[in-house]
Amino acid sequence: MSTLRDVFARGPLEVLQQQRLVPADGRMPTDADRTAAEAVAVAAAAIAYYVPPTTLEQHAHRSLSRALMTFLVEIVRNTPPGPERSTAIARAREAKLWASAAVALQRAQPAPATTDEGGTI
Repeated sequence: MSTLRDVFARGPLEVLQQQRLVPADGRMPTDADRTAAEAVAVAAAAIAYYVPPTTLEQHAHRSLSRALMTFLVEIVRNTPPGPERSTAIARAREAKLWASAAVALQRAQPAPATTDEGGTI
């Protein structure tokens, strides 16, 4: 079961990935189930809500786009036409998509937990 505190402690993405909303045994929802549903709604809003990128994030997106453009040209320059080239192009585009998502979502992720000595857990 998730609470609203979990959204901030675990991060919204983990809440969305791990939370069950329907009681597994088919019983009627309880207050705890309703709290979990509210936590999922808050987590979904945190992920889906548009937050304009900072200047540093804009730079990161532009840098990723330039890297993709260079890589795509190299793929075309160095590989023969065919299904393998098409797959390489698709995977390069997918890699840029995930990298851009990481940049966009970094502020929605919780900070790593630290130990008393200052190291990360």
